[in-house]
Amino acid sequence: MNLTTITKTEQKMIETVLSSKVSTAYSNTELHTVEDCKDQYLKADEIASIAKNAIKDKLQGFALLKAKKIICDDEWDAAQLTHKTSKKWKDFLHVLNLIGKDGAVSKNVLYLLDFAGYKESGGKIETASHYREVKKVSSTKTHTEIDAMYDEAGGEALVTAKEVKKGVQKQKVWVQPLFEKEVGKEPRITLSSVAYGMEINNTMPTPTPEEWKSFYRTVASCVHPDKGGNSEHTAILTQLNKMYQLVFTHEKEVSKKNEWNADYKMWKEDKGYKDEFIKEEEL
Repeated sequence: MNLTTITKTEQKMIETVLSSKVSTAYSNTELHTVEDCKDQYLKADEIASIAKNAIKDKLQGFALLKAKKIICDDEWDAAQLTHKTSKKWKDFLHVLNLIGKDGAVSKNVLYLLDFAGYKESGGKIETASHYREVKKVSSTKTHTEIDAMYDEAGGEALVTAKEVKKGVQKQKVWVQPLFEKEVGKEPRITLSSVAYGMEINNTMPTPTPEEWKSFYRTVASCVHPDKGGNSEHTAILTQLNKMYQLVFTHEKEVSKKNEWNADYKMWKEDKGYKDEFIKEEEL
């Protein structure tokens, strides 16, 4: 029979990953009564599952964090990666089946990266699910304050994520429902900020600069105070004029940039340059 053994270093790593509830409370030295024995026997599967998840979360979290640092280099912790770097990172996640059908990164990836970053900073919570429950009600991002909230909720004595959730929610009271009882539910916004911008862009008239100039002169003569208009109407028209001048300037700049890129593409083809960077001897 072949026996698989682990080194003391590996054993130490596993022990530190587990919560004290797993490594200490559920050990032979803590069994003093028949009820203790019964409790440990019945909860063995649950505790083993928690221990397994703790190890898995830590290993996967650090693997993703390290991979992102290797792939994205100085950009790894940027809010928005450049297109080129973002593609490499998403390609890596795609290989691991961590990209959804909609092309979005799995939420679990974001959770594990966040957890791994927290642990790298010195955080004490050993399980990603526990950390996630504390983070949901925490208004801070520093690991020390998250640890303090975790300790106040029960800390290492908490076994399941459900216990953590219950413990931290006792400390935090969401006041918005109290306000809603007095004035009603928070009003909903139909469009997101991005969708709103797109709708404005789609519904806005698109006159040429000459058409706008003609329209502006006609309307300006109508809203002039001497013609029965007022200063408020004039101010609105002035703002509309500023908006359209921005639109016309932007369109002109986009057009120039597109022309430049088209010329650049043709120039590269004429020179036989297939890539953005080539060897010096190929010049």
